[in-house]
Amino acid sequence: MYFELIYTRCRQGIDILKSGRPISSDGFKVYSCASSLMEGDDADLQFLFNAAQGKQSYDDPAFMDDAYLYFVPDKGDAFMVNFHPIPYDPTAKGDYSHRAGNFINQILVGDYSGFYPFELFKDVAVWNAKARGEAFYYENAPTALPSRNDIGDPVGKITIDDLAAFISDGRRDALMAAVSFLIAQYGLPSESRKFLVIRDVSSENIELWIAAIEHAFSPRIAASIPFATRLDKFATANRYTVNQLGVYQTQINLQDPNQKQRYRAMIVGVDERDRINVAAARPLANSPFVLLEGKEKHATFEADVSHRYYRLITAFDDAHQTFCRDFLQMLDINAPSPEIFRLYDIYTVLDNSASLPNAYRMAEMLAVLSNYRMFACSTSLRNLYSRVIDGLARFLRENIYSALQIIKWLQTVAQAVGDHTASERLTEILCEAFAEQVFRKSDANGTFGFWESIKKSEFASSVAIYIVAPKTLQNNRVQIKPSDYITFALIYIECATFMGTVDKQDMKTIVDDGLKFCYRENDVESALKILKALSHSRLITAQDMLFSVAREADKGYTEFLVKGLIETDESIIATCESMLTFFKKLGAENMGRLFISVLKYRPDALTRPAEIEQFVKQIKKIQPAQTVFLAEIFEALDARLVMGKKSANAALAIQQEKPKEARCPKSAHIYALEVLSDSRKRADFTSLYDALKLQGFPVETNQDYIRVLTEKLLKAQMTSKELDYVIQLFSSVPEYISELVGAILEITTPKRNNEWNVLITVAAKIRNQATDAAIIGECANLKKGKKALNQLNDMLKSRETLDYFARITDETKEIICLRKPRSAFGLKRLFGGVFTRDYSDNDNHLKKERQCSDDLGCDPQREEKSKWKV
Repeated sequence: MYFELIYTRCRQGIDILKSGRPISSDGFKVYSCASSLMEGDDADLQFLFNAAQGKQSYDDPAFMDDAYLYFVPDKGDAFMVNFHPIPYDPTAKGDYSHRAGNFINQILVGDYSGFYPFELFKDVAVWNAKARGEAFYYENAPTALPSRNDIGDPVGKITIDDLAAFISDGRRDALMAAVSFLIAQYGLPSESRKFLVIRDVSSENIELWIAAIEHAFSPRIAASIPFATRLDKFATANRYTVNQLGVYQTQINLQDPNQKQRYRAMIVGVDERDRINVAAARPLANSPFVLLEGKEKHATFEADVSHRYYRLITAFDDAHQTFCRDFLQMLDINAPSPEIFRLYDIYTVLDNSASLPNAYRMAEMLAVLSNYRMFACSTSLRNLYSRVIDGLARFLRENIYSALQIIKWLQTVAQAVGDHTASERLTEILCEAFAEQVFRKSDANGTFGFWESIKKSEFASSVAIYIVAPKTLQNNRVQIKPSDYITFALIYIECATFMGTVDKQDMKTIVDDGLKFCYRENDVESALKILKALSHSRLITAQDMLFSVAREADKGYTEFLVKGLIETDESIIATCESMLTFFKKLGAENMGRLFISVLKYRPDALTRPAEIEQFVKQIKKIQPAQTVFLAEIFEALDARLVMGKKSANAALAIQQEKPKEARCPKSAHIYALEVLSDSRKRADFTSLYDALKLQGFPVETNQDYIRVLTEKLLKAQMTSKELDYVIQLFSSVPEYISELVGAILEITTPKRNNEWNVLITVAAKIRNQATDAAIIGECANLKKGKKALNQLNDMLKSRETLDYFARITDETKEIICLRKPRSAFGLKRLFGGVFTRDYSDNDNHLKKERQCSDDLGCDPQREEKSKWKV
């Protein structure tokens, strides 16, 4: 729809700037216009009125050609002016002014993007205002002009053959330069552009130049390029300004930052008969325009025309018209742009190939086209759309990701071309392609990638329904290779989850088959993926799955399921309460045999000694049937202990409740200390330590622990038999026997020498290298040296001990005489550990007893060590 305005000399008219107020005086004015031009805010009325007043140069009677001026304002629709100079006829009759110099400007306002504006040149059916004659506008009162609906698809007086003949006559290079210039200028800000002046011998040639230039683009792009086949005083009149809202400004002030420069026309024609404007058409270095010499058929400026697109636009053949008028027209590209080059490259691939390119390349090209809104006005779009749909199955086989990008493009274009069945057809193609991927292809990454892309599309529900449908499973499931079953199971669960409903028996069967494959292959990672996917589905829980398949399953598979279940649902063993709740479920399902399978994972969740103690009590309460497997649970609990007094209760619980075959060294060492404080256990001292020895005691090498244990043993006032037992027990570990020997020496005096005699008696009996070395090392460190050795010798009571100590004394004196460094065994006790804080404070009175007598010699480092705390 187009809206009309007529400006000429008349008796009555209207003021469009004042809501159509009548003007009743002889002269030039708006005779009439469509009322909607004044009613809405879309049109820039001031700019429209300024253009309507424009008078172009002519010479009556020699130079009376019409001029066509096409304007593209910032605000409102584009409009074209037909300037028609009226020849002066003094003999004409009629009631009008009969004055020379009259003209008619007929203006049509509307959307010109559906055809090339040049196609309105010389169309008398369109430009009909001049046919009414001068008298009409004097004799008839103006009335509002109706909208024009007869302009949408003009035939055009300039044909493609006319343009081909015109350009082929030596004008190809000039045309390419002109088009290149415009593309470059539209890449600049509006206020930085220059315009193109075409000087030629006739208005007809100028019109042909403009038509040829417009034909280098789509009608939509051409509609963005304002032009004037003639513009009087163009060097100055072409320039105007708008404000920040794009509204025409009546006064140009480029010093005002709120005003921006514009050109009425980016292409201006200059007819050689127009002497004044011909003189102005001589560009200088700072001129706002460049010149195309039409008569000489060349451009006076440099232009890059290297792209093959420029060869196309001089051909004026079918390929030229198909690309520019059809292919480009289907895209919402609204101004000249270098993007045209890339679009032409795409067009040549899509149009010239016997078949469409591969999926990857096709997706790349369609991604470029997707940057633009699509119009179904061209046959190119419909043809391309049909060809892409026909090739979709191939694209899906070649590259799934690319094919999904292609489908997105098809979805968009389907709306533009009005294909209401597209969604159904695309869904069917996609479902079949995805089913082939899932059931027939060994490509896990490709399958998961395919599904992730589908989930983001509108086809997700349809594809999910198709995959989980019993008919689909029946037709395809047998084709799955065993190695692909995990992928299938995960996709099936995801599809079922996406749907929110599924046959539970199908779900159990498929999950069970997938987990069994994982079990056979010892593929724990894949099993966890299946169970995690199942836990997210909320259709059937992993626990339900376990109860469903474990009744008939063998022990190994059941253990495998329990492990996977606990790793995917840590809440089962997170607390004692949650574990008991799960045990109740197992009991209700007659699956008490699985208690042990669950219990062995609980230690990993324990961090505090109190939790370990509580768990041990819980094990006793549960009384699982398969006690043979309890050993590894207690050993796992023992490994979670931290050496120290805070773990005493937990260690006691472990030692009391563990199976005999369980080796729990940490709790054994802690228990070895705690039992010394319990008078009830003292009677059974050696048998208790025998049990601890079976678990590796003593093996803990932390020096503070060894010191505290030794102090507690000596404080317990062991019998000679018990001390004999301890000395032999410790003799296998140098750190322990060294600490024990040193501690005995510290408490030994002439009045208290029983421990010393027992030590030497046992040492003489067992002749143990570690024990001998410990005695030699500790004696060599005595403060009074040889005198202390003599005193120790005097305390011995048997010939066997005296003979043994004589040998010890000889070796000790050698060390003293040679002033060798202290024994490593003596030095080792200088280093502490975690036990100092837990145990030493309760035995301060024992430290006082560990003072050496001056005559025996005291190790000053031992004194210092007794005060040391970590």
